[in-house]
Amino acid sequence: STPGTAEIRVFSAYATTDGSTLDTGTVWAAVDGVRATSMEEGLLGIALAPDFATSKLVYVYLTTTDESVNQHIRVYRENAQGTGDFLGVVRTTLEPPAESANRNGGHLAFGVDGCLLAGIGDNGTPWNAQLFSGTDPVGGTEQTALCDAVCLGPSEFPTRSVPNDGATNFAGKVLRMAVEGASPAQPGPGNPFAAQPFVFGAGLRNPAGLAVHPLTGQVYVADRGNSLEAELDLVEAGGDEGWPCLDGTSISTTGSVACLSGYAPADVYANHPSWSAPIVSHAGNPVVTGVAAYTGLAYPAEFYGDVFYLLRDSARIYRLDLEPPCFMPSGSGLTPLPFHDSTNDGDFRAIYDLDGDGQYNNVGLSTLTAIAQGPSPIGADTLYVAGKQGNGFSDDSVIYRIEFATSYTPYAGPMGRVPDSCFAGIDSPFARTTCLPPGGPCPGQPDG
Repeated sequence: STPGTAEIRVFSAYATTDGSTLDTGTVWAAVDGVRATSMEEGLLGIALAPDFATSKLVYVYLTTTDESVNQHIRVYRENAQGTGDFLGVVRTTLEPPAESANRNGGHLAFGVDGCLLAGIGDNGTPWNAQLFSGTDPVGGTEQTALCDAVCLGPSEFPTRSVPNDGATNFAGKVLRMAVEGASPAQPGPGNPFAAQPFVFGAGLRNPAGLAVHPLTGQVYVADRGNSLEAELDLVEAGGDEGWPCLDGTSISTTGSVACLSGYAPADVYANHPSWSAPIVSHAGNPVVTGVAAYTGLAYPAEFYGDVFYLLRDSARIYRLDLEPPCFMPSGSGLTPLPFHDSTNDGDFRAIYDLDGDGQYNNVGLSTLTAIAQGPSPIGADTLYVAGKQGNGFSDDSVIYRIEFATSYTPYAGPMGRVPDSCFAGIDSPFARTTCLPPGGPCPGQPDG
């Protein structure tokens, strides 16, 4: 798309059966005022309302060129012609005024309680992830004080000790919101922090993937590490993932956390026994992005209920093996299983006319950027993956459908939400106070 705009496209058919002509979809809505100066800006998240069949509402998260609102969430509604009309902005100022081109997060998902979840990056300032107020820059002296108080002490979301703007700080957190058409978003009912009622969980660096497991209602976040480890987190109500004191399961000893020199991760966890360790982590800090829970019948039974996520480069797809009947992780530090892990087999390619010269090109698109579940042409839900040529603005992207190529036995157990007994001793997302239906009292009406 042209600078300053983005497009939401709908793909409903395949242009040809042999793939020689790719389906480019139809434009559902044009999104204007988009700020995209880096590969971590732009239209970053999209979520269909749970009652989309009647409300026709679609929510998007973007970085904007409007300095008065910066990052915000908009809502669109599908009209009678099958395209989307802009209804309004439901939440603004989701990043500090001195916005960063990096670490913006931006993924959206609806919870099983009907509340809208948004993963917000720390916006380039690590301590944002542990602050509820104040969005102006964090100076060196203040960083030292925060490191001592939080990493080496018991402080939780401390009040800033230097003059600051006092604004609400959303960066480095997962927000939970009640949305109702174009009305301003409200804090989700029963959110865990009285001091910051929009916040569901904190301590994140750059959530580059967010998904709600439909069977358990649990929230999974793929968080990009700083220099040590990438991680997959289970973010629970009131949870803290520990950034910047923790980088995956490791600690850094420089920069904003220089006070940790000579200490170990166990020392940090001893000060904060309620903090959550990653479910899985990857040493070497590969670029993690995209999360999806699979609940279809197009793969063998062993994959049903598993959580899939991407390591962006070299076409790597991993999964977290979750077993029935509860489909919940058994703890932290689990072993990630490769679903597709190869750097040179050339699986993610497409043959098409790349440059419009009338000649076919064999194009590699192995930079994976997104993963989602959706129906195949024969109605069996499969995983879809978006692959890109590289990390440039002009690179092509192609959406692949991943099918299982040999005979298999699909999952044959119960397919609804897990039993209440699975939540013994832990928070049940199904027991939370629900948000208003996204369509509100007048679903389908043009005024939202």
